[in-house]
Amino acid sequence: MTVDEIIQDIIKKEGGYVNNKSDRGGPTKYGITQATLSTWLGRRATIEDVKKLTKEQATKIYYNKYYLDTKIDKLPKEIQHIIFDITVNSWIKVATIILQKSINSLNDDSAIIIDGRLGIQTINAANRLIAAGRAKDLINRIVDLRIDFYNSIVDNNKSQAVFLAGWLNRANSFRA
Repeated sequence: MTVDEIIQDIIKKEGGYVNNKSDRGGPTKYGITQATLSTWLGRRATIEDVKKLTKEQATKIYYNKYYLDTKIDKLPKEIQHIIFDITVNSWIKVATIILQKSINSLNDDSAIIIDGRLGIQTINAANRLIAAGRAKDLINRIVDLRIDFYNSIVDNNKSQAVFLAGWLNRANSFRA
């Protein structure tokens, strides 16, 4: 998938404006939270600003803030879509920790440090696994750890159970 296809898929999955009182992200449109929009605008975004967000604006935010700024663009194409999707739901640190744990669980040589930073060691380790023909294994391990993460959220905060089925369906949609 191209980055534009990834972003359009995210926008489709996230849908339009929502403001669910149980959602810790608060008012959201196309998956862009009020806090993210505030950062993008350089001022406190209002709920009206969130409601007025266009798909074009969301696309620019996703491309710059979620793809380039996070270094997802440096990852192998085979895993960009899933890491991008996790980043939208849980931010890059969580996505990177899941990636790092997945790499370590499949890595036959040295382990990488699990620090939540998407740096050169993590990027190179992911590239080595893909080059070794292990893309399917890596993707499925990422899905498994993502599901574990979502279950732990609900275990720690029962109010989030309302989102679990959707989260699990979304995670499993990436299974190779």
